[in-house]
Amino acid sequence: MHVIFIPYGIKHAVDNLLMQMECQKFQLRLHKEGSPDQFLWLQGSVRVLPFGVIEYVFPRESLDLVLKALDCDSVRYPQYQGVKLKTALSLLRAFLMAKPIPKKFKTDQSLVWIKDNVSIIPIGIREDGELVEPRGDFVGWSHEAI
Repeated sequence: MHVIFIPYGIKHAVDNLLMQMECQKFQLRLHKEGSPDQFLWLQGSVRVLPFGVIEYVFPRESLDLVLKALDCDSVRYPQYQGVKLKTALSLLRAFLMAKPIPKKFKTDQSLVWIKDNVSIIPIGIREDGELVEPRGDFVGWSHEAI
């Protein structure tokens, strides 16, 4: 799963947030018919795209946690939510081949990231397909193709 957003604010605070995001650990679910699910620990990944756009990559089971941690459920600056901004964000979303941020997601839990002096413009999400492991310790097990 990918969440695409633009962070802005004090440079040191933005860098600190991105460092915390890279240090976050998640469990990737592996499943195989007839066997109980297994989980592998993996680290979140930050990708820097042009124009200050950031793409955060993590397992899909943690989507609600990440969206809540990035405050995607609130409108921080309603005065800027006009037609021009929505058009610009929809064009950027189309260029990045992303879907809109889901309107509803669980907000009862969140990740602990320090976001002081950082604001976030959520752009969209991108979903990954499924992958069946062709070799290694988990041959035949399927998981999200991160």
